[in-house]
Amino acid sequence: MGYAVRCLYYLFLLTLAISQPPDWPEWPDYPDPQNCSAPAVPVALEDESASDLLRMVHVVYSSNSNKKNLGLLLGSMLSLARHLGNPQQCTIHLLVAESDATNLNALADCFRRELAAGSYGVPPNVVLHVMETMQLNISDPRRPDIAQNTYFRYYVHRYLPDAPRAILLDADTIVRTDIAPLYRMRMRHAVAAKRVHWSLQYLRDMFKLGSYIRNPDAPAFNAGVLLYDLAHWRSGEFTLELEAWTPLTSVFLYDQTPLNILFQDNIDVLDWRWNVLHLGWARVARRCFNQARILHWNGPRKALGRLGRYRHLVEPYGPKLQCDVLL
Repeated sequence: MGYAVRCLYYLFLLTLAISQPPDWPEWPDYPDPQNCSAPAVPVALEDESASDLLRMVHVVYSSNSNKKNLGLLLGSMLSLARHLGNPQQCTIHLLVAESDATNLNALADCFRRELAAGSYGVPPNVVLHVMETMQLNISDPRRPDIAQNTYFRYYVHRYLPDAPRAILLDADTIVRTDIAPLYRMRMRHAVAAKRVHWSLQYLRDMFKLGSYIRNPDAPAFNAGVLLYDLAHWRSGEFTLELEAWTPLTSVFLYDQTPLNILFQDNIDVLDWRWNVLHLGWARVARRCFNQARILHWNGPRKALGRLGRYRHLVEPYGPKLQCDVLL
């Protein structure tokens, strides 16, 4: 094959790799590693005795001041708010580094103006928490993108001292239903999460964990949508263990690896509809979208990026008013 032909061939492959997927009517039914054909699992709610304790829903996000991340966060917050059955019973907590507090405050103002202009009634409360400097050894030349707020999941209980629970959402999510039933689901463990298609054996082999992984065949879980029972976190023991694992393992999947090593299969399992994955990696089976409660753009191709996938699923939740912090 001549040089010019090879160049054209590689250019063709590159075009395929970065092409935006066509609209739904033209999509084939792509492979489905998250088993979106599985029947729905009804959300089993806590007993009536816990209803008052769980009346107020607490949702936690974190972000830095990167404009793309701020745009994703605002879209996720708006999608969450527009589907709440009782928005006055929801508080959104933003855990941010001190250097990002001004921009996140401005974003919260944009959020309030959007809801006021849309006549959505009483908006959910938004509370900004400036995080203390974390004493984590997270410098790694292989991952210059690691920031301290990446590990906010270790410290949620410190900033929500009176909340019984918290839903933790990545900024690259879009909520398509009322999340109050998720918040009030019956829990038996410290964490509820959606399992993924790869097992803990992958982590055991990568980090030579040996017998520390009790059941290597158990599925790992994704940390982009989590429900915490904060009573289990109050002692701080989980935080200490996560901090110990982080320098050894966070080069892979950031805080998700320490969380999986610590909790392994001791979690409450979320129905797959609460965290439909891979929108930032690959083309996703159509039936996954049809039933999704939360869409998650895990992976490099975020919806608002230059090569982003599935932008039409985010656009309905984009700001209609000018938000200066996004300019």
